[in-house]
Amino acid sequence: MITTFVRKLISFKWGAQGHPASRWRWAQSMFLLDLPTELLYMVLEHLEADDLFRTGLTCRQFSLLAIPQLYQYCGFGFVRDTADAREWAGRLPGIPDRRQFVKYGRAVRHVDIWNMYQIENNPMSIRGRPSHLTLLLPRFTSLRSVTIQQVDGPSAPFKSYVSALRQVLTTCMSLEDLYIDLRYNAWEVSKLRELEDRLTREPPTAQPRLAGLNIRLAHTDYNNDLTPTYRALRLICNLIGNSSRTVQDFKFGVGIYDFSSNFDTSIYDRGEWPLTPQNPDRPKLDLQRLQKIELDLTETALCEHMFFEYCNVDTDIIRELELWNMTSQEPYTLEQALQLFSRFPYLRLIQPINIERLEWIDMVFEVKAMRELKWLRELRLSMNTDPPSDKELYRMLDKYAPKCKWMEIIKHINRSEDDDHAAAWTAEFKF
Repeated sequence: MITTFVRKLISFKWGAQGHPASRWRWAQSMFLLDLPTELLYMVLEHLEADDLFRTGLTCRQFSLLAIPQLYQYCGFGFVRDTADAREWAGRLPGIPDRRQFVKYGRAVRHVDIWNMYQIENNPMSIRGRPSHLTLLLPRFTSLRSVTIQQVDGPSAPFKSYVSALRQVLTTCMSLEDLYIDLRYNAWEVSKLRELEDRLTREPPTAQPRLAGLNIRLAHTDYNNDLTPTYRALRLICNLIGNSSRTVQDFKFGVGIYDFSSNFDTSIYDRGEWPLTPQNPDRPKLDLQRLQKIELDLTETALCEHMFFEYCNVDTDIIRELELWNMTSQEPYTLEQALQLFSRFPYLRLIQPINIERLEWIDMVFEVKAMRELKWLRELRLSMNTDPPSDKELYRMLDKYAPKCKWMEIIKHINRSEDDDHAAAWTAEFKF
C-alpha cells in the first residue's frame, strides 16, 4: 500500500511523461524498505502491538525497527511471598518475563513502579539476589519518564518507594519526567532514620535534568500531627536535589487519605491544621525556571503552606497558576485568596479546575479589583456542578460582563455515560 502511494505521488508531481525515464523506472521498482528509516519509524508508530510483532517477523530490517518498539514500556510490581517472587522472576507461568528488557533496554522510554512489597527488608532484592529493578535500570539508557505510584491494595512501607526513587535518580541520567504518588503514616516515616543518615554521609552524585515533576503525597491514619508530612517532604526534596533546577512543568499536592479512629473529624472540617515553623536550613526544591504551577488544593490551606515551605520559586516569573480539585468544604476566605494570588504579582492566567463553588469567581474578581492582579489577562474555570439554568446564566452575565472585556460559558455533555448524559461546564473571562 505504501509503495503504491509513493508511485502515485511521484506520478502526480512529475508526470509519467516528459520526465526522465530513469526516474520513472526507479519509482516503479521502489519497495517499502527503500523508504528512509525515519519514515518507516513514523509508519510503525501507528501499529498496535500485535501488528508490530508480526511486522518484526517479516525480515531482519523490520525486526531491528519494530521489535524494540514493543519494549518502550516496562512495569514493575513488587510482590510479597516466595511463590510470587519466583513467578515474578519468570520461573513460573502467569507473570511476564522481563529478561527481554536486558536485550532491548535502550528502547525503554517509560517505567512504572507500583505497589511494591518489601521482601526480607530489602526492596531491591529477592532473597539476597538483585531484583529486576536493580538489574535493568542501568540498561535503560534512553529512559524518559518514571512513575512511582501506590495504588489501592496491600503494599510496601513508604521506605521501599523512597529507596526505589533514590535508585532511579542515581541511575537514570536520561530521565526527563518524574511522577510520585505515595501514601504514608507516622510509623512508616519513623523508619526512615537509617536512610536519612545514609544520605547525609554519601557524597554528591550526578542527577538527571528533569523537565516535568509531579509530587502527590497523602497522609494515612491522620491524627492531627503533620510531623510525618514534614519529614517525608524533607526526604523527597533531599533526594531530588539539583534535578529540580531544570523543571518547567510542576504539579504539587499534599493531603489526607484517611483518619485515625480516635481523630475528631470536626477539626478537619474547620480547616484547622497544626502548622509549625521549620528549620531555615531544610532542603527545598529549587524551581527557579518555573513559569507554570499546578496545585492540588483538595486540602487548600495545607497544600498551600507545604508548597511555600518546601518549594523555592521565583514568583516574579510565574505566569500561569492552575488550581485542581477545589471541592473541599473547608472555609477559604477572601483574605486567604488575596494572600495566595498576591504572591504572584505577574500572573497572566488563573485556571481553577474541578471546582464546586462559584465563590472562587468572586474572589478572583475582588482580588483583581484591589489591583493585586493588575497583569491578569484570563480566567478559565472548569466546574463540577450542574450547568446553570438560563435564568442563572443571565444573572451571571449581568454580574460579571461589566467587569471583563469578554466572557464565554460552555456546556459539555459526556455521551459515554450510561445513566443520562453527565454534563459539566466551563467559563472563560478575558480582561
